[in-house]
Amino acid sequence: GGGAAGVPSLALVGATAVVPAALLRRGYVFSVGYALSVSAMGAALMKTFGVPVLPPSLSSSPPAHNLARLLSLYGVRLASHLLLREATVEGKAEATRSFDAGGGSRLKRVPFTLSVSIFYAFMVCPVMYALRSADVGGSGVGAVLERAGLVTALFGFVLEAEADRHKFVVKRRHCVPYSREATKKEFVGPTGGTYALCRHPNYLGHVLFWTGILLGGTPSLGKNTVGWVCSSLGWYGIFSVMKMAAKRLEEKQQESYGGQEKFDTWREQVKGALWPTF
Repeated sequence: GGGAAGVPSLALVGATAVVPAALLRRGYVFSVGYALSVSAMGAALMKTFGVPVLPPSLSSSPPAHNLARLLSLYGVRLASHLLLREATVEGKAEATRSFDAGGGSRLKRVPFTLSVSIFYAFMVCPVMYALRSADVGGSGVGAVLERAGLVTALFGFVLEAEADRHKFVVKRRHCVPYSREATKKEFVGPTGGTYALCRHPNYLGHVLFWTGILLGGTPSLGKNTVGWVCSSLGWYGIFSVMKMAAKRLEEKQQESYGGQEKFDTWREQVKGALWPTF
């Protein structure tokens, strides 16, 4: 956790989760493996810096400690959701297996997966720097930023979890099968709750979570160039991924549901794709 070896050590921990997942299923690199990797790095940070699993009290627990706990919980929640979808949604498991075709041997996945684990470490490293800071739980502007980061990350966590839950429940109620490519089918929603905020609130929650992680770590970065570069690259990378994912889903939904009154009305009322518009 300390010194220049911190980020590579995080990447190694992340790799212990994402590499086995990728060997099992190629498509897990950016889904289940990603989630487990984040959780493993969060747990490793907790162990390294002596963060108790349960705080004596939330008010007295340093924000950096709560950010580490949140990382572990975030990964477990996301992995559970993704595996539940795969197990229960018609067509999802087949789509995941289809990624394995044409990818060569399993061992050929390892070099790329290792490079991805470095990216995941960049995303998580602001919390490492926050925990390493001698001023953990201190006062002043830094403490305000740490707390603001924690609140932002927690809000993003809850928003993404609720949006995932809502969408899963609605689509299971109507037995909507999964298809990787756009296919004409009935639009069943969801259109209310968090989906009245923007059209992809789960992606918004994802962005807010990692924005909070970055914000919570910035007071501890100081003049650490490596810390700033790694943390910034991690945030920019996941933000770019979410923007592209929202754009792809917009195109897929338009092709699948365009022309249906319920879908067109919802799009007219909820104008923001990734960001709320008021």
